[in-house]
Amino acid sequence: MKVENGYLILEGMEGEVLLEKVDESRYLVHGTHFEGYELTFEFDEKGNAKQFDVENQVVPRYVEEPLTIDEKANLIGSWRGEYVHPYGFFSLDLDIESVTRGTATDMEGRRLPLTEFKAEKGKVTGTYRFAPPRDYTGWGAGEFQVKIELVGVDNELKGLMTFASKRAASRLATPLTLKRA
Repeated sequence: MKVENGYLILEGMEGEVLLEKVDESRYLVHGTHFEGYELTFEFDEKGNAKQFDVENQVVPRYVEEPLTIDEKANLIGSWRGEYVHPYGFFSLDLDIESVTRGTATDMEGRRLPLTEFKAEKGKVTGTYRFAPPRDYTGWGAGEFQVKIELVGVDNELKGLMTFASKRAASRLATPLTLKRA
């Protein structure tokens, strides 16, 4: 991050992003697919950014929740929850068949196998790929590679799912909580 000719310049996966200051909490975005949109920040009582908004997306500040992992949790079985993606709200069904085999649903509910899957000592990790729903294919995302990283806490699975898209050169992490189905 640097300031050049009055612009705040951020380096990201999409290249350089220029933020033109409008006032203390508003900027105009230049250099991404959000070209010309207004980026606004909301601050807490201490002056720290608690979220930012661009277009119709609200992105809260991610604060890592200290979790006590239940290493003896029974992870085998079916789990269900919802997550929020810029495309909307989606359900995720996760079936853990064994320590090394699991499946998860994509945004359209299709069940897909997880690769690099492990479910042991209270932790669940795995990766899968899928195309976004047809209504969103024109948005430039291409195929998603999704990584799931969850831990067993209080009879739930909690953690993150991270979406990566090579075509859009983007990465998005969203919180995820699953309950037994």
